[in-house]
Amino acid sequence: MKTSTTPILIIGGSSVGMSLANELAHRNINCILVEKQKGINPHPRANAVANRTMEFYRRWGIDQALIDNGISPDSPADYLYTTSMNGRLVYKISLPSHNQLMALADSGADDKRLHHSPYLKTILGQNEVDKILKNHVLKQPKIDARYGWELIGFRQVEQPKHHVVAMVKNGDTGEIQEIVADYMVACDGGQSLVRTTMGVPLKGKGGLAHFVAIHFKAPGLNRKFGHGNIYFQLKKQYGGFLMNWDGGTTYTFHHVLKDGQDWQDVDPVDLIQKIAGWNIPVEIFSTQPWTAHQLVAEYYRRGHIFLTGDAAHLFTPTGGFGMNTGVADAMDIAWKLQAMLEGWGGDGLLDSYHEERRPIGVQNTATSAGYFYALNNSFRFGEELDEDTAEGETARQTLVSELDGQVGLIDSSGLLLGYRYEGSSICVSDGTEAVPFDPQHYWPTTRPGHRLPHLWVKEGVSVLDLLGREFTLIRTDPDVNVDDFRGAAEAAGLPLKILDVSAEIFAETYEKKLVLVRPDLMVAWRGDTTPNDVTAVIDQVRGCL
Repeated sequence: MKTSTTPILIIGGSSVGMSLANELAHRNINCILVEKQKGINPHPRANAVANRTMEFYRRWGIDQALIDNGISPDSPADYLYTTSMNGRLVYKISLPSHNQLMALADSGADDKRLHHSPYLKTILGQNEVDKILKNHVLKQPKIDARYGWELIGFRQVEQPKHHVVAMVKNGDTGEIQEIVADYMVACDGGQSLVRTTMGVPLKGKGGLAHFVAIHFKAPGLNRKFGHGNIYFQLKKQYGGFLMNWDGGTTYTFHHVLKDGQDWQDVDPVDLIQKIAGWNIPVEIFSTQPWTAHQLVAEYYRRGHIFLTGDAAHLFTPTGGFGMNTGVADAMDIAWKLQAMLEGWGGDGLLDSYHEERRPIGVQNTATSAGYFYALNNSFRFGEELDEDTAEGETARQTLVSELDGQVGLIDSSGLLLGYRYEGSSICVSDGTEAVPFDPQHYWPTTRPGHRLPHLWVKEGVSVLDLLGREFTLIRTDPDVNVDDFRGAAEAAGLPLKILDVSAEIFAETYEKKLVLVRPDLMVAWRGDTTPNDVTAVIDQVRGCL
């Protein structure tokens, strides 16, 4: 039997697994990526790459490819709530297109949303995201990508050195090989073999709703309402959401099944023609069932094995948080594994992965489920929604009032940018009061445990572009001496970059003259001077305290 060795073995090569592999390659770390499927799942599934995820992808240079392959960057980000595609428009949410966002930001417009990130949402199917991620994977010499191979078993060995031994099987030939890895990361989805084999329970609520997802082509379906990213279908007999992939030709309709209804009993062409409101020609590409959950693994780490993405948490679709939460998992664990392999990570560093990421999984699944309950409740009216009657007008106005409170379903910058690692053992608290948390509203801050706020340094250049793969100490006042900081980091082997920035641009938002940023773009410490015990700070942020 052939045996391979690798520092890191990644099980599962969809969006999260490939994101982790690419981030490790970005950090000059070798890995083996094992994925059962040879090709990309053609069914789109997720439809939005969040602004935070785009910030991560920006570092590898694939952000523009994602923008170019999605809904046109000139198309407005409109979300419409209709009685049918030939019926009434009940409610509408409009956000700027990507190009509008760039132009407004350059103009100095005072809408704060325009300055929180270089992006809002990038709309494209997860199948297209995966194509771009895979193309990037295949260009990385640090990634040994094994598509068409499946994990069939594994064990952890603690002596003489802790490691993982995995058995993988080639789907075509049946060949079985052994892979010995220092660490293994499970990105193998909701039915995770790794999680179930380890006996890690899922906590929360399962089976919130059952859906059938119909991927199809129907040119002219949006002839009445024009472009929209999502068209929510409000009538109870057809309740669901229609995702637009290319400006008006290809869509996916996610229909909420009634209790006891079998997805195979749904006639996909008939259903699409009913939400169209006319006998439109429909070409069906694929039809798949799926179930919405609010579930989180009880723990994210066991020994040298880690859970990420759907292996760690299962979502409802509302808000588009699932894939994006998984990518943030990958960014968190990647630099910590790098630190352990390079010898500058402490004994507590890997425990901080569960400590930091599981609360985010709980928070995000709960928020998504809350949005789903509210949206699903909107699918309670029938034909009266189209009627010119007092009953119809009352129903429509009731929905408008309720939908005013559901804007966070679309605009969730507070959750996507404002998440924080409150009480993290590897972030040095400065005793300041937490900024508010609201899924819809984001407050920029450099308080330790929060995302480093984006600011434009000059046209087209974000401060995020100036951060390296290592820790970065941002200094807004060049008169502050950081020699002791540099020396303490060097003594610990912790890679550190000193970045001087303009006080005129940064001082107000960054609040302190010194801000220490982790490799995953989260703030680890801040202050106006080098701390008295700078060695203790360095030790804490690398998990040695």
